[in-house]
Amino acid sequence: MFACPADTFYYDVPSMAYEARSLHDQSDSDYSSYGFNGANGSPYNPPPAYLNETSFPGVFGRKQPSIKNPVKTVLLAEFPAIFPWSWHQPQKLPYAQNGVNDAKNIVSFVDGHLSYVKIYWNSSFSTTSCCYDPPAGYDYQWSGD
Repeated sequence: MFACPADTFYYDVPSMAYEARSLHDQSDSDYSSYGFNGANGSPYNPPPAYLNETSFPGVFGRKQPSIKNPVKTVLLAEFPAIFPWSWHQPQKLPYAQNGVNDAKNIVSFVDGHLSYVKIYWNSSFSTTSCCYDPPAGYDYQWSGD
Protein backbone atom coordinates (compact mmCIF):
# COMPACT_ATOMS: atom_id res chain seq x y z
CA MET A 1 0.00 0.00 0.00
CA PHE A 2 2.89 2.39 0.68
CA ALA A 3 4.98 1.38 -2.34
CA CYS A 4 4.30 2.58 -5.88
CA PRO A 5 4.98 -0.25 -8.37
CA ALA A 6 6.90 2.24 -10.56
CA ASP A 7 9.23 3.14 -7.66
CA THR A 8 12.37 1.47 -9.04
CA PHE A 9 14.85 4.37 -8.83
CA TYR A 10 15.32 7.75 -7.19
CA TYR A 11 17.62 10.76 -7.08
CA ASP A 12 19.52 11.13 -3.83
CA VAL A 13 18.96 14.56 -2.28
CA PRO A 14 20.79 16.98 -2.29
CA SER A 15 23.25 15.76 -4.94
CA MET A 16 20.46 14.37 -7.14
CA ALA A 17 22.69 11.40 -7.98
CA TYR A 18 20.76 8.60 -9.71
CA GLU A 19 20.14 5.53 -7.52
CA ALA A 20 18.96 2.35 -9.29
CA ARG A 21 16.90 1.08 -6.35
CA SER A 22 13.49 1.84 -4.92
CA LEU A 23 12.94 4.80 -2.65
CA HIS A 24 10.39 2.90 -0.54
CA ASP A 25 13.16 0.50 0.54
CA GLN A 26 15.09 3.39 2.17
CA SER A 27 14.65 4.30 5.83
CA ASP A 28 14.89 8.06 5.16
CA SER A 29 11.68 7.83 3.09
CA ASP A 30 9.94 6.06 6.00
CA TYR A 31 9.69 3.04 3.66
CA SER A 32 7.09 4.75 1.49
CA SER A 33 6.82 6.06 -2.06
CA TYR A 34 4.52 8.88 -0.96
CA GLY A 35 4.78 12.13 0.95
CA PHE A 36 2.32 14.31 2.87
CA ASN A 37 1.77 17.91 1.80
CA GLY A 38 2.84 19.41 5.11
CA ALA A 39 5.73 21.78 4.40
CA ASN A 40 3.84 24.53 6.25
CA GLY A 41 4.47 22.51 9.44
CA SER A 42 8.22 22.45 8.85
CA PRO A 43 10.52 23.77 11.57
CA TYR A 44 12.21 25.71 8.71
CA ASN A 45 9.08 27.80 8.12
CA PRO A 46 9.27 30.64 7.19
CA PRO A 47 11.49 29.73 4.25
CA PRO A 48 14.80 31.42 3.43
CA ALA A 49 14.50 34.89 1.86
CA TYR A 50 15.89 33.76 -1.51
CA LEU A 51 12.69 31.77 -2.11
CA ASN A 52 10.63 34.97 -2.20
CA GLU A 53 7.93 33.21 -0.20
CA THR A 54 6.45 34.37 3.09
CA SER A 55 5.69 30.79 4.16
CA PHE A 56 5.72 27.27 2.77
CA PRO A 57 2.39 26.08 1.40
CA GLY A 58 0.80 22.90 2.72
CA VAL A 59 -2.10 21.52 4.71
CA PHE A 60 -0.36 20.56 7.97
CA GLY A 61 -2.66 21.35 10.92
CA ARG A 62 -5.54 22.45 8.70
CA LYS A 63 -9.07 21.13 9.14
CA GLN A 64 -10.72 19.95 5.94
CA PRO A 65 -13.46 22.67 5.93
CA SER A 66 -10.72 25.35 6.01
CA ILE A 67 -9.28 24.18 2.66
CA LYS A 68 -10.72 26.59 0.09
CA ASN A 69 -10.25 24.40 -2.98
CA PRO A 70 -10.16 20.71 -1.91
CA VAL A 71 -10.48 19.50 -5.52
CA LYS A 72 -7.10 21.09 -6.41
CA THR A 73 -5.27 20.94 -3.06
CA VAL A 74 -2.69 18.15 -2.72
CA LEU A 75 -2.98 15.89 0.32
CA LEU A 76 -0.46 13.17 -0.59
CA ALA A 77 1.79 12.80 -3.62
CA GLU A 78 4.35 10.45 -5.01
CA PHE A 79 7.67 11.54 -3.59
CA PRO A 80 9.09 12.62 -7.00
CA ALA A 81 6.35 15.26 -7.30
CA ILE A 82 8.20 17.23 -4.65
CA PHE A 83 11.25 17.83 -6.88
CA PRO A 84 9.79 17.11 -9.66
CA TRP A 85 10.85 14.12 -11.66
CA SER A 86 8.77 11.06 -12.47
CA TRP A 87 8.86 7.31 -12.05
CA HIS A 88 6.37 7.15 -14.93
CA GLN A 89 8.55 9.12 -17.37
CA PRO A 90 12.00 7.90 -16.32
CA GLN A 91 14.87 10.09 -17.48
CA LYS A 92 18.31 10.32 -15.95
CA LEU A 93 18.93 13.88 -14.84
CA PRO A 94 22.24 15.66 -15.40
CA TYR A 95 24.28 15.87 -12.18
CA ALA A 96 23.09 18.65 -9.84
CA GLN A 97 19.94 19.35 -11.86
CA ASN A 98 17.07 19.02 -9.43
CA GLY A 99 14.03 18.74 -11.62
CA VAL A 100 12.41 18.34 -14.98
CA ASN A 101 9.69 20.74 -16.01
CA ASP A 102 6.22 19.22 -16.14
CA ALA A 103 7.08 15.76 -14.78
CA LYS A 104 3.86 13.80 -14.28
CA ASN A 105 3.01 12.17 -10.96
CA ILE A 106 0.08 10.59 -9.19
CA VAL A 107 -1.39 12.90 -6.56
CA SER A 108 -4.25 12.50 -4.08
CA PHE A 109 -6.32 15.51 -3.21
CA VAL A 110 -8.08 16.75 -0.09
CA ASP A 111 -11.48 15.87 -1.59
CA GLY A 112 -10.37 12.20 -1.89
CA HIS A 113 -9.79 11.81 -5.64
CA LEU A 114 -6.53 10.79 -7.33
CA SER A 115 -5.09 12.12 -10.56
CA TYR A 116 -2.01 11.87 -12.76
CA VAL A 117 -0.92 15.52 -13.13
CA LYS A 118 1.90 17.65 -14.47
CA ILE A 119 3.95 19.12 -11.63
CA TYR A 120 5.42 22.58 -12.16
CA TRP A 121 9.05 23.24 -11.32
CA ASN A 122 10.48 26.76 -11.45
CA SER A 123 14.03 26.29 -12.74
CA SER A 124 15.10 29.66 -11.32
CA PHE A 125 14.82 28.15 -7.81
CA SER A 126 17.24 25.48 -6.66
CA THR A 127 14.61 24.01 -4.40
CA THR A 128 11.73 21.59 -4.40
CA SER A 129 8.53 22.18 -6.34
CA CYS A 130 6.33 21.89 -3.23
CA CYS A 131 7.68 25.19 -1.90
CA TYR A 132 5.41 27.26 -4.13
CA ASP A 133 2.07 26.94 -5.89
CA PRO A 134 2.19 26.49 -9.66
CA PRO A 135 1.05 29.21 -12.06
CA ALA A 136 -2.43 29.17 -13.60
CA GLY A 137 -3.14 26.22 -15.89
CA TYR A 138 -2.02 23.41 -13.57
CA ASP A 139 -4.51 21.01 -12.00
CA TYR A 140 -3.20 21.20 -8.43
CA GLN A 141 -2.00 23.54 -5.70
CA TRP A 142 0.10 22.94 -2.57
CA SER A 143 -1.52 25.62 -0.41
CA GLY A 144 -4.93 25.21 1.13
CA ASP A 145 -5.81 28.86 0.49
